[in-house]
Amino acid sequence: GELRFVALYQPGSDEIRISRVKAEKADGRDFELWLIEDGIAPLSLGVVPATGEARIKVTPAYAQKISAGDVFAITDEPAGGSPSGAPTGPIVAAGPSQSI
Repeated sequence: GELRFVALYQPGSDEIRISRVKAEKADGRDFELWLIEDGIAPLSLGVVPATGEARIKVTPAYAQKISAGDVFAITDEPAGGSPSGAPTGPIVAAGPSQSI
């Protein structure tokens, strides 16, 4: 099936708001949000909460890295998120960040 998420980040803030538009996770699994920049290993921004709109806190160091054109990706991970700090499951949704 299709999975859809909307992620909003306001420059200078310390959080990303993410909404599940159409997304059902399997039992024992979680969705994890990643920031992907050219030439740099993906950075985990956190596990996406199970329902509705959520706010994921972003460290100041990660917040400085977010810019238009970077890609946000969501992977299917074991419950609690990636055990290794790197994506272990498949990418189930991705899209470039855009200024609005």
